[in-house]
Parts: sequence; structure tokens; C-alpha cells
Amino acid sequence: MQIDTSTLITYSTVLMAVTGGLFVLFWWRETRTRSALWFGLPFLMGATGAAFLIDTHAGPYDLNLKIGAWFVLMAYGFGWQAVRVFYGRRPLPIYVIGSTLLWLALSVTVIDEWRLFAFSAAIRGVLVAAFNGLSAFEFWRNRDEQLPSQKILFWIFAVYCAFDTVRTLLVSIVPLPLGALPTETWAIVMFNLMAVTLALSVTVFMIALSRERVSMANYQLALRDAMTGVYNRRAYFDHMNQLGQMQEGAQSGYALLVFDIDQFKSINDRFGHETGDMIIIRATEAAQSVLRRHDKVYRFGGDEFVCVLTDTSLDEAFAAAERIRRTFGQLARDIGQQTLDATISAGVAISRHSETPEHTFARADKALYAAKQDGRNRTIMAPETMPA
Repeated sequence: MQIDTSTLITYSTVLMAVTGGLFVLFWWRETRTRSALWFGLPFLMGATGAAFLIDTHAGPYDLNLKIGAWFVLMAYGFGWQAVRVFYGRRPLPIYVIGSTLLWLALSVTVIDEWRLFAFSAAIRGVLVAAFNGLSAFEFWRNRDEQLPSQKILFWIFAVYCAFDTVRTLLVSIVPLPLGALPTETWAIVMFNLMAVTLALSVTVFMIALSRERVSMANYQLALRDAMTGVYNRRAYFDHMNQLGQMQEGAQSGYALLVFDIDQFKSINDRFGHETGDMIIIRATEAAQSVLRRHDKVYRFGGDEFVCVLTDTSLDEAFAAAERIRRTFGQLARDIGQQTLDATISAGVAISRHSETPEHTFARADKALYAAKQDGRNRTIMAPETMPA
């Protein structure tokens, strides 16, 4: 069966335009910002380029083919810009427009005059590979989000970058539009299929990625304490579950630092709940200012907090607890016009091989109770073992 390539490209043009329109509509409804236009530009450029390429019988000197190829290059370049905008980075359209216009200028002057068609095809291949590679890099540099669609999009662009790199090396033996030899139907079909597949797959997974980000944001909100902004009790149990699995069979453990505000009920009764809330916030600030970035602070309930310190010895955890205690004493000395001299007591325990998180917490909590019994405003280290 003979394939009518002109009809095939026409269908692709319409499909690209419709997909781009729907994509922009979705993004506008989601964000209500002008950034939605960036997500429509790659499709607009691709559809325009395909429209110029419908005449598949045109020769290598035909200006329509060059303009069509330029719009296709712009489509890949603005795809990279759309990914940058998605991650809140400043778009760099000047690099896309400048590099593709340089190719177009060379194509209608030096390349035509010297018939350097393989050189022209190689430049096109390098530009497309570079734009796809840069898009893949944008997803890779944001890999900390750990969202499923993000990983898929990285691999989509990485595979396309690798393919375009290979075809660039083979331009002298591959027909247009993949290379520099005279056009053949299979090459047109393959190029068209890959472009449409990339557009559709990116559309599907970008929409999925935006939904995943919203779900992740909502999940993170559910794990945060509304007043202090630190993690809450639910987050503690979730994270300790994960930490317990990672530590299973490991020799190095983690430290738990449990502290609460001394005589907090009395402070609430004497100065009011608003002052009590400020005291709790000061406790949070003290812990966050002392601990490392990868350590975690949890508001366990009321005025009680738990800190998880990974890769930490018992002595280091004790020193951290003392710094928190002293820092809090400075921050909570005066609240507004009132002198409170509030203090905290803390208990510290370090996990041991094969010990459950519950057992480690019980030892730290018992040490906190000992600090209270011993006069408050102090830190007590838990014994390394404790009867069940």
C-alpha cells in the first residue's frame, strides 16, 4: 500500500495544532497565568513547520522546506523553554531564536551555494539533540521531587536526544528529513511518527506531572503542623517507618531528641494561649536554627517535640540538645512586653542494631521524664539499653 506522505503530514499538522490548543487550555485553567502561552508555543511552531513541509516533492533549494525546518527546530527549542517555565525558571528564548536563525541564514546562503546539505542536516540534528538534552536536564536537576511522571519525561527526552545524536552522525547515509540524502517515504513517516509521538507523550505526562505535584503538595500539607510549619505526629510515624526499613541491618543508627517546654500549662494559664503559641514557635525556631538541614523536627503534640538526627553519635546528639536548650532560653526570655524565662527539658537516645523506633523513642521519652524529675531545664542521655 502506497502511503500519501502529504496527507500524513497534513493530519499531523492538525493533530499538533489541536493538541497544543487543548494543552494551553488545560494549563490556563490550572494556573490562570500567561505562562500557559509557553506551553502552546512548541505545538504552534510544530504545526506551522509541518504546514510548510506538506509538499514532499520540493527540492533541497526550496525556501518553504527551509522555513518549515526552521519552525520545527523552534518547536524543539521552545519545548525546552516550556520545561524551564514549568519549574519556575526564567525562559531563554534568545538562545533558541538565535541558534535556529543562524542555521536558516547559513542554509539560504553558504549551504545552498556550496551544496553543503550534509552539513546543514548535521546542524539540524545537533540543535534538536541539544534542545531535547536540555529538556532532559531540566527534569534531572529537579529529581528531588521524586514524582513518577518526572522520571518518565526525563527518559523520553534522553532517548530522543540519543536518537538525534545518532542520526546526526549518519546524515550522509540517511535520507531527508532524517539526514541529507534525497527524500524517501520511510524517512518521512519515521520522522513524522517520532515528532507526533513526542508531542503526545509529553502532553500526557506533563499533565500527569502537574497533577502529581498538586497531590504531593497536599500530602506535604497534611504532614505539616499548621502553626509552626514543622512536621507533625503523622509525619513522624511515616518517616520513622521509612527510616526503620533503611536502618534494618545497618550498623550506624540515628538519634532521637525528645523535648518539651517546662511548666507550659502554667505559662498558658498566666499569660494566655497567644503567648503560649509564641513560646511553641520559639521552640521550633530554636531547634531549626541548631540542627543540620537533613535533620527533622516534629511537633509531636502540644508542647512536645521530637528531633531525628541521622548519622549522629549519642554525644553529638546530646550536644545538639544542649544547644537547642540554650538557644531556646535566649529566644523565650522575653515575649512581647513580658519576661517569661521559659526553659525546656530534653531526653536523648540513640538507636541500636535491630531496635525498633518505638523502643528508641521509649528510651528517649524516659530520659525526658528523668530530666523533669531532676529539676527541669536540662538534658538527660538515655542508657543504651532498657528493659522492654
